[in-house]
Amino acid sequence: MLEDGLQPLGFAPDSRPYRPHLTLGRVRSGRNRMELTKLLEQTSCAATPNSADRLALMKSELTPHGPIHTILYASGH
Repeated sequence: MLEDGLQPLGFAPDSRPYRPHLTLGRVRSGRNRMELTKLLEQTSCAATPNSADRLALMKSELTPHGPIHTILYASGH
């Protein structure tokens, strides 16, 4: 595991649980937020092996202390 290889180099392991994710795009403006919300509501995530069981629209606010992630919309679990 990558984390095991980095510990001897002085990198502390992350205490947060691992949550794999895929960034499909970024929206810089909330101008068309309602249209995007409607599109996401019409999108389904059919669960199959190796697929996602949830779709989440996240807001990432970059700050000097690190990013702040906020869920704006979530489907599934």
